[in-house]
Amino acid sequence: MIWAGVFVVLALILCAAAVLAVVQITHLYLSGAQAIEHDGLAPGTAAPAWSLADSAGNIHRSPPGQPLQLIMFSDHSLKSFPSVADGLRAAMAQRARLEIVVLRRRAAAHSPGRRPKAGV
Repeated sequence: MIWAGVFVVLALILCAAAVLAVVQITHLYLSGAQAIEHDGLAPGTAAPAWSLADSAGNIHRSPPGQPLQLIMFSDHSLKSFPSVADGLRAAMAQRARLEIVVLRRRAAAHSPGRRPKAGV
């Protein structure tokens, strides 16, 4: 009976050690340079400046002229998600201090009319 109690206590200690090890390893991985490279910028770091033309030929720059900038990379599949198009329309209707930039994955000469059909 004593051996069973020792076994259970030892098993609980080993399980707790395994959980702590996983948490520590995850914390070290997520705080390293490789995680920042794959998941985004470090807090407090300014985003790099860029400029791109949208499907209408308007040049958009970052940092934006407005306080906030929503950049959405999309293609023809946007019509499959009407709630996303509804959300973009609602954000545009609010006239908030938000610049919305919709960029296509690939430039396509045959699809300049797709965005109006999606309502965006």
